[in-house]
Amino acid sequence: MPGGGFFLSPYSKAPREDGSVNWRARHDKATAAVNAAWAGHREWAEVSVRICSKTGHISSIELSAAGWDTEVERGSSNDNNKPKLEMSRKHAVRFLYVQDYGRMPEEKWANWYGRLSLPGVICRRLNISPNSLAEVKSIMKAIYEEEETGNGTYDASRPKGGGRTAEIKDFTPQADVVYNALECGMSVGNSLVLLNGWRRHPQRGLGPISYHALRRFVDNSPVIVRTKRATTKDGSKDSESDLCVGRTVFSAQLIRQLVKGERIENGGPGYVEEQDGPWEQAELERPIFLGALGSYDESSKECRCGHASRHETRIRRDVDGKPANEVSGGVLPDPMPIQTHKHEKTAGGLFGAICSRVGNEPDGELTAETTKPLSYTTASGIQWVVGYEEFEDEIKKVEKEVRERKRAENGMPLTSGVGKGFKDQFPGTDATNRKLKDGTTEPNWRREVRKKIETRSKNPKRCVTDFMDHIIAQMKAKFDGTWYEDKWMVYHDALSAWTATDSMEYLKSTGYADRFITIVGTNNDLVCSRYRNSKPGNSPEFSRGCDSFGFPKHKLAMEFNCSLASVYPLGDPRRIFNQGNPVELWHLMETTWTEVAPDSESLVQDFSAFLDVARIVHENEGCLVPDLAFRSGRRHLSKKACRGEEEEPHKEQGHHSNTNDSQGPPLTRRGGRHIVQTERPIEHYFQMRKNNYLHMVFSFLNFDVPHLFLVVAHQNQEGTT
Repeated sequence: MPGGGFFLSPYSKAPREDGSVNWRARHDKATAAVNAAWAGHREWAEVSVRICSKTGHISSIELSAAGWDTEVERGSSNDNNKPKLEMSRKHAVRFLYVQDYGRMPEEKWANWYGRLSLPGVICRRLNISPNSLAEVKSIMKAIYEEEETGNGTYDASRPKGGGRTAEIKDFTPQADVVYNALECGMSVGNSLVLLNGWRRHPQRGLGPISYHALRRFVDNSPVIVRTKRATTKDGSKDSESDLCVGRTVFSAQLIRQLVKGERIENGGPGYVEEQDGPWEQAELERPIFLGALGSYDESSKECRCGHASRHETRIRRDVDGKPANEVSGGVLPDPMPIQTHKHEKTAGGLFGAICSRVGNEPDGELTAETTKPLSYTTASGIQWVVGYEEFEDEIKKVEKEVRERKRAENGMPLTSGVGKGFKDQFPGTDATNRKLKDGTTEPNWRREVRKKIETRSKNPKRCVTDFMDHIIAQMKAKFDGTWYEDKWMVYHDALSAWTATDSMEYLKSTGYADRFITIVGTNNDLVCSRYRNSKPGNSPEFSRGCDSFGFPKHKLAMEFNCSLASVYPLGDPRRIFNQGNPVELWHLMETTWTEVAPDSESLVQDFSAFLDVARIVHENEGCLVPDLAFRSGRRHLSKKACRGEEEEPHKEQGHHSNTNDSQGPPLTRRGGRHIVQTERPIEHYFQMRKNNYLHMVFSFLNFDVPHLFLVVAHQNQEGTT
């Protein structure tokens, strides 16, 4: 029809305008809308955001009182499938996503720190409830699309296409920030946060730079050569196997014990035949209360002669040490591969986590904490853990050898004649000595022999009964005098020295043998002999908070700590984290476990999934379930989770331990004015075991002085602000 426009179809009477006619009008309208939105955001930022005048960091973000309370937000989110954030929080999400994270694309969000995604990090920084996570994601996606369409940061009318001046150039002060960050082992994403803080300094007044801009700079810079760090040379699926049968029986018992514990904590009866089975067997299957559950496992790590980072970044520098390209005389330093040896020394210890309830009352909220680990590390490596009888034989052997010596040895004075040994040098019995199996106090001479066996450089040994005493002492200290005093239970992996007959007899002598979770009663008739009154080994999914998933988080935090410490030269007293020898490595392992990772919130999530995991293992007839047993010879994070893919529906439903966006209490605290505080004393952050350790460090970095990267890890270093 001439002059009538175009029709949707030959049979439609509704006209449609020609897109080529009014394209400019629509484009201008969309551009004006984007600019109006950014104008409102800029007005909010000028009033509500305060920037630190010394570092350029975000000092605080002021949020409105409406919708601030987490409980109110959680309630409103449950009532509405599409929770809404009030406007100041939307602006705060926009500000952090653009100013700190440079509009990082969605494919880079997953596993921003450990298993926590970038939207999850922003939620924790702003004290936003996990129930609003979906809306935070949608806000970030809209900003990314809006920015990509307009090719601008705050103004959609910026020139588009090629030919624009590069935001960052080589051999400039901001390029130095990138050089130093990458060179000490930081990722490109972490370096972006550092760079944007540097640019935001009031004296510079530069806008944020995008992730894509930094990525292009790193890829195209003639100074940066980024490669994967090189090294130098030096479960069963058969349902009929003994392992799978044992795991099936054990998981069924765990289900009954966990269900019984949950029922009793909720005020239910102590015995229900339909759930607990026959009375005689139910009496032996003690209830497992999540409010009084300990999980312990051994962990070791080999010493590493070289940088902790998996990637090596080398910067071309001239004779004056300044970054330069090849034309200007820039020379790459020699590669620094990781040196390996035929027999690496190792540090190891017994690590534990305890899940309890606030006030140790059945109706309290779940909380969890890591415990001080027990070291079996010496200067020459780890001690060999042996059973009770084997260690007793070693004591007799060493005592006899020293008694028959003819000269002074190991600092002991020379004795006259044969028969002068430990018993002569260390008579008597101190009241502080440990108790023996028969209930008597250990004599002094035996204590000294034991110390020699544990600390000698060749073939040091440690008795497994020390592990038993350590666990019992920590559990008693936690629950004695509470409702859970006679109810706490412990899961410990099946260690051969532990399950030996003589070692189990010692455990029974303590009176706490029934507090350790094992196969009991008639269930022993259903498994092979090695699992009777014990448990199947190779079951990392049952080790909540340790193998699943405390150790992977612990490993990640240790690597990060060492990368930060590497900015100091060897020998500098501020370089407090190293892993070149067993003593240094154990200090790193112990400090990271007790102070950094895993944090309380993630431990609660791990323990809360215990019942679901037991059911999944039982449904799979004891076979190793993919993505539950994250171990095949060694422990590691799920490859699927590392790629940022969604987990399958059957994995630990109802809990956040297997998700990228698991949330806990925020990194910030609420004040009377509802201000998100990020500038705090170093001691405060060093004592907080938080998943988002990276942002604790960033809160105090002085970007003009690269060697202050370790400021949060060391409380007494010089030059901190």
